[in-house]
Amino acid sequence: MVETSIILLSFNEGNEIVETIRKLKELEGDYEIIVTDNGDDDTEELIKKNFRDVIYVKNGRNLGSPAAFNRGLEKAKGKYVLMTQKDVFYEKSFLKKIIKEIQDEDIGAGVGKFYYVNSNKLISAGYKRNKITSKVKGVGKNEIDEGQYDDVDLDYYGGGLMLIKKKVLNEFKLDERMFLGEHDADFCLRMKKKYKIKRVNAKVYHEGDERREIPAFRMFHSIRGRVLLNRKHNKFLFLFV
Repeated sequence: MVETSIILLSFNEGNEIVETIRKLKELEGDYEIIVTDNGDDDTEELIKKNFRDVIYVKNGRNLGSPAAFNRGLEKAKGKYVLMTQKDVFYEKSFLKKIIKEIQDEDIGAGVGKFYYVNSNKLISAGYKRNKITSKVKGVGKNEIDEGQYDDVDLDYYGGGLMLIKKKVLNEFKLDERMFLGEHDADFCLRMKKKYKIKRVNAKVYHEGDERREIPAFRMFHSIRGRVLLNRKHNKFLFLFV
């Protein structure tokens, strides 16, 4: 049986997805790679041309990130699941390190830290959420990692940082209404009512352009996701309104 299922989200990013898969294949461990594709470009042809063992799921239209992930989860055979995307890469021992540390029944997921490539400078150690507005703030950005967040319990973590037990994902599926924003926050907040998230010294790297502008479509869904997050988790909602 496969130990880990890596679910890679794609939207019209064929060449980048191929390069990301090549990097993922450097990981140590027993895993499968599932690409769940919301786009309509040549991603399917490129994957089939370059890889025989990658599972491909064509969604036919843009379902949004959580729905695409859930379609991939239906194909997953692993005991553990990693959700990732293009330009996100891992140290080779990432899976092994986290699996070793999350065997206790009360732990639902293990989480690493997010770094700039070839650097010990953090992009994020996780996120804090304003309990009134649900505005999210990344923690540790541009700081040199000296272990200052190793024992800090933050509100939530991005999907690419977490290795999650599949049984936990089956219990707390991603909310498909949150098309592009805050679905990972919502998942963590719900999951943490029953399970712990354990910090592990495992590194994740990002090669994308942090300075790029956020498209209006993504901004709209980010704000919409925050509104939905407020409705679900904000006991101070009347103050926010």
